Amino acid sequence: MAVAALRDAEDAVGLRRRGRDVGRRVGVRVRRDVGEKRWSFDPPGRADAVAPSPDGVLVASTRADVDETVVTLVKDGDAEWSTSVPYWIDTGLAWVGSMAYFVGTQSVLVGVDTDAESVKWTTDLRPGDEPAVSSVAATPCAAFVTVDGTVHAVRSDGESAWSNYHGVDDLAIGEDVLYGVSDLGDVRAVAAADGTQRWEADHGTDVDGHTAGFDDELAVDGATVFAGTTDSRLVATSTADGSERWSLDFDSESVRVALAGDALYATCGRRLAAYR
Repeated sequence: MAVAALRDAEDAVGLRRRGRDVGRRVGVRVRRDVGEKRWSFDPPGRADAVAPSPDGVLVASTRADVDETVVTLVKDGDAEWSTSVPYWIDTGLAWVGSMAYFVGTQSVLVGVDTDAESVKWTTDLRPGDEPAVSSVAATPCAAFVTVDGTVHAVRSDGESAWSNYHGVDDLAIGEDVLYGVSDLGDVRAVAAADGTQRWEADHGTDVDGHTAGFDDELAVDGATVFAGTTDSRLVATSTADGSERWSLDFDSESVRVALAGDALYATCGRRLAAYR
């Protein structure tokens, strides 16, 4: 099943779809003030992830018949350059400065130098080729990656800085702290410099004998971490100690969140809501 996700830019909104269904998806850029379509782009396969920047939009695409991810810089609907690696992308794209990162199959972290318009390095994060739950976030100095609960910090030159198990599935970056959540309801704060844990808090709830935890996306803004749960709640926790600040109940299904400007967006099933 494909999952739609929003990416925000200065004056437009881009739409992408995630999932493993076969087919081509068209990237569309829309003016946010009037809803007018500016351009569209057909990638060489299915668009799995996008990341905006001042240079354009980076699009990662795959085809079902080729073990390969093609990364393309798109500007005004035209491809400026493309590069590829022999792995399918398993995460979103994280793009900071001149480096873009994603995790591919076999738990390989890929670093793309967008100035050189080519793959700069790849590094294996875990031995073996078993499927893994992964996510990636980045700063100008390093990429931070989760692989089955282990958090890896990899410098922009591809060298490992540290690697610690924290039992989290997704990350958001504060000023000098990583915030992670798990499907068991845990929220943890980890020092970005050395990977030491600062605090943890449990927000899991019992639903018919099963623990409902957090979904695979979260966002942080100042003093608050926002994350959706698998039992249809939006939970806001304190960045100081993980205590709950407030929560909202939705009608059905899991909740996903994203921040853009001064607005918090939450999706649940067919519903999109915005909060301030």
